[in-house]
Amino acid sequence: MSSPTERTLDRLRKAGIECDKAEYWQTGFITNRIVATALAFCASHGSEYTRTALADACRMHGRGSPGVRKDLFGFIDIIAMRDKRIVAIQCTSDSNAAGRVSKIRSLPASATWLAAGGIIEVWAWKKVGFRWHERIIEVKEGEANATRTAAGHEAGNDAPREDPF
Repeated sequence: MSSPTERTLDRLRKAGIECDKAEYWQTGFITNRIVATALAFCASHGSEYTRTALADACRMHGRGSPGVRKDLFGFIDIIAMRDKRIVAIQCTSDSNAAGRVSKIRSLPASATWLAAGGIIEVWAWKKVGFRWHERIIEVKEGEANATRTAAGHEAGNDAPREDPF
């Protein structure tokens, strides 16, 4: 199964849009969940396992090394560019879309991005049957969000858009 970020990159590239990941892996960052797992392991197996407990806890939680995935400016997974437009894209599941829009609106960096002329979109993915469908929400400062479906239609407008953004 591919991630929302991988599906978004694939869709943009097939449309001929220049894009790339903007999120990164920040090493040396250990989550409370990983530390709690390591401490529980040490408590149940004795202190001789202390040196390897943290590495084992990282592997148990799907992390090869201590660290965390960070979005650029706290909200950008992908940056896409086309025809003098630059778009910051947050990729997520359809069920998390509203939370991501709220988070983006609360960040000072998003207001700066919009003031500089950038566009912010949330690409929300949902599997219907055997196919993935995206819903694209344009985040605007202090306004209602414009939502498009996978066909590129804006809500209340049946005219398809020529490109994903």
